[in-house]
Amino acid sequence: MATSLVALVAVTFSVYFILLHLGRQDAYLTPAEDLGTMDQAVWSLTHGQLFHQTVCNIVSDTNCTSVNGVSRFAIHFEPVLFLVSLFYLIVSSPKTLLVLQTLVVAAGAFPAFWLARLRLRNELAAVGIAVLYLLYPALQQAEIFDFHAVTLTCALLLFTLYFSGQSFFSSAGAPASG
Repeated sequence: MATSLVALVAVTFSVYFILLHLGRQDAYLTPAEDLGTMDQAVWSLTHGQLFHQTVCNIVSDTNCTSVNGVSRFAIHFEPVLFLVSLFYLIVSSPKTLLVLQTLVVAAGAFPAFWLARLRLRNELAAVGIAVLYLLYPALQQAEIFDFHAVTLTCALLLFTLYFSGQSFFSSAGAPASG
């Protein structure tokens, strides 16, 4: 029952933010710097270049020394983008980045719930922790402000924390409790 509540909250979060992102993208309300550069960098990787981007501010960014562009790695080292680029092989669009980020952030509610359940030994309180994770203003602001690889780390770190404390898995492949 508690896991179902967490799933419901995570799905609600996902639907809300995916609709928000897609609406902003369709209304041309997403900027070239950040979402545009991320889209271009990931797209270029799937086309044989190493995170090449041409949207670069040569006035304020000291890594941008050429009007011909620069590798994203000269500005930010984000190896997780290699994994993200696999989704561009299916759908090559900035919307892919936005949807993927929302789904990863929402998935972080599960390890937040599992960790809280282990520590608090109270499923209702653990559901509350999962809800608080999704309602955390800093996380929501990171989610709203287009795609950034660092935003994925919130959920990935929670999964790492949970699974680093587990010595086995159930036969169904789901995390073992306790």
